[in-house]
Amino acid sequence: MSVSDSIDRDILSFFMKIEDKRTDYINNLIVSSFVRYHRLNVDRNNYLYRYLITANDEVLDKLNKIINQSPCNYGIEELVEVFEFVISPADKEINGAVYTPDYIREAIIQRILSKYDSTVWCSMLYADLSCGCGGFFYSLIKIIKEKSRDFSISNFVRENILGVDIKEYSIERTKILLSLYALQEGEELQDGMFNILCQNTLSNTFITSSIVQQHGGIDVVIGNPPYVASSKMSEENRKYVKNWAVSKTGKSDLYLPFFQIGLESLKHGGSLGYITVNSFYRSLNGSAFRNYLSAKGLDSTIIDFGAEQLFKGCSTYTCICVISDNPTGLIHYQETTSDGLLELKDDLFEDIFYSSLDNKKGWILKDKKTSSKIRTIESVGKPLGEVVAIKNGLATLRNDIYLIKPLRTGRRYIYFEKDGAVHIIERAICRKIVKANIVRKESDIKNLCEYIIFPYRLENGSQKVISEEVFKKKYPLAYNYLISKKDELAKRDNGHKTYPQWYAYGRSQALNLCGERLLVPHICDTSCFVHCIHKSMLFYDGYSIFAESPRKLEIVRRILSSNVFWYYITKTSKPYRGGFFSLEKRYIQHFGLPILAEEQEDELLSLERQEEVNHWLEKIYGINI
Repeated sequence: MSVSDSIDRDILSFFMKIEDKRTDYINNLIVSSFVRYHRLNVDRNNYLYRYLITANDEVLDKLNKIINQSPCNYGIEELVEVFEFVISPADKEINGAVYTPDYIREAIIQRILSKYDSTVWCSMLYADLSCGCGGFFYSLIKIIKEKSRDFSISNFVRENILGVDIKEYSIERTKILLSLYALQEGEELQDGMFNILCQNTLSNTFITSSIVQQHGGIDVVIGNPPYVASSKMSEENRKYVKNWAVSKTGKSDLYLPFFQIGLESLKHGGSLGYITVNSFYRSLNGSAFRNYLSAKGLDSTIIDFGAEQLFKGCSTYTCICVISDNPTGLIHYQETTSDGLLELKDDLFEDIFYSSLDNKKGWILKDKKTSSKIRTIESVGKPLGEVVAIKNGLATLRNDIYLIKPLRTGRRYIYFEKDGAVHIIERAICRKIVKANIVRKESDIKNLCEYIIFPYRLENGSQKVISEEVFKKKYPLAYNYLISKKDELAKRDNGHKTYPQWYAYGRSQALNLCGERLLVPHICDTSCFVHCIHKSMLFYDGYSIFAESPRKLEIVRRILSSNVFWYYITKTSKPYRGGFFSLEKRYIQHFGLPILAEEQEDELLSLERQEEVNHWLEKIYGINI
């Protein structure tokens, strides 16, 4: 969650340390402190009256003292941050609650409002289908109020706003936030004025509400749909997500159906504006959504923040999507930073036809010159994934138990420390292993080598987990060590999966891999493919590339270490902060690998300097990097 510089951290610290964390009491403290600080009068008919603390309260007095001594403002925007801050970590994980900075909310709203004549702003219906504490509504009302004459907050809330959220406390806090803002502006909101519904948006029942029926649909949908990975969804949400077409590929994240629900609830000509993760136009689980948008050809504007993380404390990479119910067949794309958001010029957006994009492989949203180079690179020879084998590493799902960094090794035993205790196990049940994600040069393979308990034996060409009877008899020390971790191992896959043996790895991948290979990290800030000649060494946390011969492997390494490949990655792969990019299989497998004659292979292998390799390959690919 982002905590801006606008709010005093002492205030947030107060709410973190408070003993009574009941939602009602927190709401009482927030409303009462705000009212006192701004010297507001609350009438008995006001929605806020129920939240006032009228008796002496030491906790409230302490909060008031902190607020009064704070050099920072304590306004409505600060309340948005406070409300998001006091949500429990469990709810944040399951429901994806996060504070959306005001400049993001305002940029989305202003871009949408600019599509309509200001004379109709106050007659349209605006919806936030994951409204949280109502921050988007606050920004919407503030912007329209500043540009409209004789604007009534109470009328607008009653007639033009629909909020939906799965949590009752979010419904309450949206009402509180709007009521406090109205009170500051000299207006009063009462209980019956709100169209804020406590529902699961995925059920789509809000569409039958009276305010939607009165307007004949929704004109504008805005918000920050919850980003929750499929593995962290509630069972209820997992069932609902399956009902939506955009969730039919991969393991769908929670935000994807919010797009379809929002778009299909719009009136003809309506608009949707979200701040959301930017992985949907490249990821496997975004494929169905890409198909959905392409089929409809809806006019879409994507403002991509690339590798910048807008939400501090959240490792998400985001973009703004503004989609209109207008089938132009175009996407308008521009990459920017948060600092440059408000200065974006429409004529600098790249117009890209849906028909020019590959929904299955992922969208390459770049300018025409870059897109042409990428197509050229991919058209050369054969795709990398068809020439070599790209394999995932081992996945035990509890590396902290299976992996060993020896204190010392003997001919028969390995001595290591775990959880403050020294253990001894049989060396014969261990294999050497390396973490591919941290290998950067060949010497790292030896220096970073570890051991892993490997309860498998080769049978008929494949690795089979050894029986418990054999394990216990032949390797009693290793068996006893793992027995002490049995309860922890049982928690893998949330305890829902049955393994061949309780000590088997969480996944069966990479057990049989053998041979020379290139070790590949998940992410890197440069092209990194390290030749590993240790044929039996295992690896984890990364990838390996296997080729038909050591010669072919070295040729592939040289090509993938070139500026042609790194240019391709920086333009097509997922970016991370610090100049890092993903080298996952899905991002490298379509890279075109040239088919070279034997004389050309000899020439490539004879080049000693990387600059020579780069220059030679640019000629082969017919491009100038």
